[in-house]
Amino acid sequence: MKDTHNDIINAALRVAYYKKDVKDITMNDIAKEAKLSRQAIYAKHFSNVDDIFLEIYKIIDEEVYKQFKKSLQLKSKDYSIFEIIADDLFPIIHEHRSWLKVMYTTSINGSWRDFLFKRYITLYQTYYPKNNGSNELNIALVPPITDYILSLIASWLSQDIPVSPTIFGEYFVRVMHTSPVTLVNADNSSR
Repeated sequence: MKDTHNDIINAALRVAYYKKDVKDITMNDIAKEAKLSRQAIYAKHFSNVDDIFLEIYKIIDEEVYKQFKKSLQLKSKDYSIFEIIADDLFPIIHEHRSWLKVMYTTSINGSWRDFLFKRYITLYQTYYPKNNGSNELNIALVPPITDYILSLIASWLSQDIPVSPTIFGEYFVRVMHTSPVTLVNADNSSR
């Protein structure tokens, strides 16, 4: 049954990759791709397309979320949050790069980003102010910074062949520790 469940999930991702718009995906499409009947999917696995994608979100994010929570507890005094993300999360995220490429290059991206945004903003807002008393957190900046981080990750994983987590992590930390003005004006300074 576990293999069938995974076959359905992989079929849903293949259909999403080809259809690009999640609104156009039906249980018929997924059943056909998985070589199963719709009834078999409904009876033993999922009640609708949204449930399939919600499970995909949870599968991809479960280990990342647990590691992030653990790393924030253990490392936030000695490392920037960006170093924690690069060192501890990018290797895990990279393991799911084929699924994530589909998530970031199709219309699934909107609901996937909403899912991530809610989970990580909540974690960051509840954890960081309590444990980083000397560094006041401006709550108003958390959403745009979170969105920026998610955009950088999406850009990385949308590549045909993404660079390694180590290489991307170095780039990511450098970008996150550089002001936007410096990033935008970097090309102009050589003129």
